[in-house]
Amino acid sequence: MTQDKFSPYRLRNESGVPLTFWLGSSFEPPTDQTLTKDLASGGEEPFEFSQRRALQVRQRDMSIEFHTLSIKFEGIDDVLTHVPVDIIGVHMLPLGELRAVAEIHNDNGSKIIAIQSTFKVYNKTSMSVDACISQTEGGGKAWEQQLAWQETFAGECHGCVPLNMSSIPYMSVRPNGGKFSYSSPFPIPTVPVTGEDRKSVV
Repeated sequence: MTQDKFSPYRLRNESGVPLTFWLGSSFEPPTDQTLTKDLASGGEEPFEFSQRRALQVRQRDMSIEFHTLSIKFEGIDDVLTHVPVDIIGVHMLPLGELRAVAEIHNDNGSKIIAIQSTFKVYNKTSMSVDACISQTEGGGKAWEQQLAWQETFAGECHGCVPLNMSSIPYMSVRPNGGKFSYSSPFPIPTVPVTGEDRKSVV
């Protein structure tokens, strides 16, 4: 039986949109395309930094150099820079008028960096639920045909609204199965938050 090669870092794309990432902090990707990696929504990619940097133990000044990533999301003009991959926790990072979440934890010696939208949906019922977001408070079949996004969530599951749609103001839900209409759209917070908080709909 073969084992997967150990990687000190793994990037998970939970943003809802494809992304391209590279090492370091810069608004432009390296000209050498071999130094960038594409990652589909829902995908995971291992990566590592130069071993020489890992061995830099400066006994004179005890300075620490932090690793960072830069990320470009499909359909979003701004670039996410200074993703602090060495710092465990939940980080809210600026992305132009939007925000992105970097949730970082250890898993068997690897640091898992999950890049997420600020808008997370939790289905805490025991049934499958359809959720959608929209620009208006309307309803009916014509309104459903103009929905910006919709997804089905199994019971006791959660997921993120795509990052590029996280500022859309209204949400509606219904039991899955096609037998029910969506509920009346209700407003959701659109003001970015900081720390470990984020917009959540339960």
